Amino acid sequence: PTVLGQNTGLLIVKKSDGTNDTLTLSGYWKKDTSTISFSPRNLFFGDTVVCEGSILRSISIQRFMDCVPLAITDYILEGANINSYSVAISTSDSLQVKFVPTTLRENTAVLVIKKSDGKNDTISLGGYWKKEMTTLTLSTKDAQTEIIGGSVQIPITLNGLTKPQNTELTLHYDIGLDYHGSFSPSGAALDVAGEQWKGRSKLRILGAVSGSPLGFANFDVFADSAMLPKVTFDSLVVLDAVSPCEFILPQAITSTITPPSGCGIQTLSRFVHLNQLPTLSIYPNPAQNSVTIATDADLGEAAVTLIDMLGNQKMQMMMTLTKERTATIALDDAPAGIYFVRVRSARGEYRLPFVVQR
Repeated sequence: PTVLGQNTGLLIVKKSDGTNDTLTLSGYWKKDTSTISFSPRNLFFGDTVVCEGSILRSISIQRFMDCVPLAITDYILEGANINSYSVAISTSDSLQVKFVPTTLRENTAVLVIKKSDGKNDTISLGGYWKKEMTTLTLSTKDAQTEIIGGSVQIPITLNGLTKPQNTELTLHYDIGLDYHGSFSPSGAALDVAGEQWKGRSKLRILGAVSGSPLGFANFDVFADSAMLPKVTFDSLVVLDAVSPCEFILPQAITSTITPPSGCGIQTLSRFVHLNQLPTLSIYPNPAQNSVTIATDADLGEAAVTLIDMLGNQKMQMMMTLTKERTATIALDDAPAGIYFVRVRSARGEYRLPFVVQR
């Protein structure tokens, strides 16, 4: 094309048979003369550098002008905080700006880019510098159930965030609890695949915000032992923190779960939970001067009766039987023969046979 807009003409082709063919020509020429600028027009607004960090951003030409590539010829930094920025030309049509703050809070400046078309583009710069660290805290709540195998939900709350953050933390729990996973208030699973085993699970919470529970750990609770089960949250990590020193990370926090209580509750719980009743043993057998009764579970106060082979009660006493505490019965006056020790407690009745030899 030589003319802007429509370009018309005729092509007459002469042939060897003495006739002509006529071709109509019609092309259009559009010369793009729109203004070309750099993008983006603002840099570092909304960006915060914490402690001694820095941020690097790129600027590049969006378009061409008059079919000729536009190039950067020079640049100038202007404004109150020009020492907070450095500029490097990457290629003829792009450059990089680095924000290394020198002034607390706002760092404002202007980058003027000179172009080969004789025009300038102005880019506003506005980074923020924060030196103080943000203190984060975790919180949870204790729980209680009156049902053997009853379900509880243990909440986890993170406080101190000023905006949504992606986080991870670790859940630890007593192995006597049956764990059924952790979930967000909306029902999304929080457990990280491949990062859990009995007594421990890693949780990932995306877009965590302060002030309300981020999730709930779900357990079925039993009373297999006298110890109160505990659930602990620790090892918080802010995945998208700008700098390692942006946050003072929280201490571990623990929730105590109170299971059902009462006479014989541990035996009943072990039976419901593990299909397991306490086992009692008596030794030595045969015996001479005394026998000892041992149990693999706490029975508490028990009535212990010594019975001979004819069913006569030879002795009766109250004893406390636990896993750590055995009971001994003296046999000084017992003649040789077959005997039974009967143990009655709130957890059941047991008969233990043995032989006395003289």
